Amino acid sequence: MKQNKLFKCWLLAVILFAGNGVMWGATLISEGFSTTSLPSGWSGDVYFNTTANIGNLTGANGAGFNANNKYLQLPSVNSAGTLTFWMKGSAASSQISLKVQKSVDGGTFTDIATFPKPHSGTAVKQTVVINDASNNIVLKFVAYDRSGNSIYLDDIELTDYTASTPTITVTPTSL
Repeated sequence: MKQNKLFKCWLLAVILFAGNGVMWGATLISEGFSTTSLPSGWSGDVYFNTTANIGNLTGANGAGFNANNKYLQLPSVNSAGTLTFWMKGSAASSQISLKVQKSVDGGTFTDIATFPKPHSGTAVKQTVVINDASNNIVLKFVAYDRSGNSIYLDDIELTDYTASTPTITVTPTSL
């Protein structure tokens, strides 16, 4: 009996620790770029090629940015949680920066993350926590401050943001 109560306390502690700050949401966008054109609902002026295939999702291509103000805009979503993507430079020290911008309900785009130059030729998985329960959220990648080379993105994923936090009541008992 004492071991059962101890186990329950341990299990509750694990749940509280593991669940702290975790948002439970479905995947809204998962794009590995299977073709050399923009996916349905996306817009932008990037190029696609196999050199940019750097992530782990299905798809033989990635998106390339080779000039200032080149952009890749994702489709509108409701309730954006976490954005993840793979990024690398086209050379050992690519001189091009990238930012992620957000617009809500048709408003002005604002910067929510920046990835300043230089970027190495090694692919790195990036994460941007958005946690916005608004409707009609549009995210956009924009290249800036370029003085040479390109930057590539691949395997863009966006999860849903669930703002509700479970209420847990603990009633202490003696062991």
